[in-house]
Amino acid sequence: MKSKLVSCLLTTSKLTSCLLVSIVLFTSPTEAANREDVVRRCLNGLLYTDIDYNGDPGFNAEYTVVSQSSAALACEGVRTRSQASEIRRCVLGVLYTDINYDGSPGFNAQRTEIAPEAAARACRICPTNRY
Repeated sequence: MKSKLVSCLLTTSKLTSCLLVSIVLFTSPTEAANREDVVRRCLNGLLYTDIDYNGDPGFNAEYTVVSQSSAALACEGVRTRSQASEIRRCVLGVLYTDINYDGSPGFNAQRTEIAPEAAARACRICPTNRY
C-alpha cells in the first residue's frame, strides 16, 4: 500500500485518482473493523499473559504489570496483527527476563526493574514508520 501511494505522489497526472484511492483504502468499513480487532489484540496482549487468536484474554490469563494507560501508549498507531505481536514481544520482553514465542512471560520469568511506562514508550511504533 505504501509503495502505491508513493508512486502516485511521484506522478502528478495521477494525483487526484491516487488521493481518491488512498481515501477509500484508509476509510473503508472493513479496515475500520480490522483496526478495532488489531488494537484490541495489541491492548489485551499487553494487559494479559494469555490471549486467544481473536485478541481476547485466554481462559487462564492473568494480568501483566502493564497498566491500561501504558498499553494504550504502546499500541498507539498499530495497524497490523504483526505490529501488535511485535509490540507485545518488545514490551513484555523488556519487563520480564524470559518470554515465550508468543511474547507471553515464560514460566520462570522474573520481573525486571524497568518501569512498564518506560517499556511502553520505548517499544511503541515510531511515528515515521506509520503509513
